[in-house]
Amino acid sequence: MWSIVFWRWYRSTIAWSLLLAGGIGSVLGFALYAGGNPDCRASAGLLGVFYWLALGAVLGMATALPALVG
Repeated sequence: MWSIVFWRWYRSTIAWSLLLAGGIGSVLGFALYAGGNPDCRASAGLLGVFYWLALGAVLGMATALPALVG
């Protein structure tokens, strides 16, 4: 019984931590986009915003997962 409760708590903690890490990574990715070269931002358009948001989220989650599991 205790192992089932512990596993549910652990799994829930991993899920929330990954979501939080993805959110923080997205914010940092947007900061990198906003602080970049204005000419590159203008040529990238809206797709550039989504690129940096997604890249930040993926890198944030990829960094958090080994820290949580290990």
